[in-house]
Amino acid sequence: MVINNTRKLFGLHKNGFLFPITITVKQVSGGLSNTVFIGIISAITYTEKEYAAIIDTNSGQILRYVFHMFSHILYILILLSILIHIFKYYRMLLYMLICL
Repeated sequence: MVINNTRKLFGLHKNGFLFPITITVKQVSGGLSNTVFIGIISAITYTEKEYAAIIDTNSGQILRYVFHMFSHILYILILLSILIHIFKYYRMLLYMLICL
């Protein structure tokens, strides 16, 4: 269960590095039966020993993130390769039409 629990995770900085965070989700009910969820995220600092323990417990999460990003990069490279081959094919056809 996520609501009313604090979890320790890693956030991705805009410069590309991971840093430890805590996230807590709270449920707030309004007067007209409206339910609102509030997420509280805060960066945390650890000693080297604590940080190493967190990396060990979350290594699967980090590896999933790395493989996820690698799959996107691989997908883009495959698409670029296909586009290059298509371009070469159409360039060859255009050359053949001009020479006729």
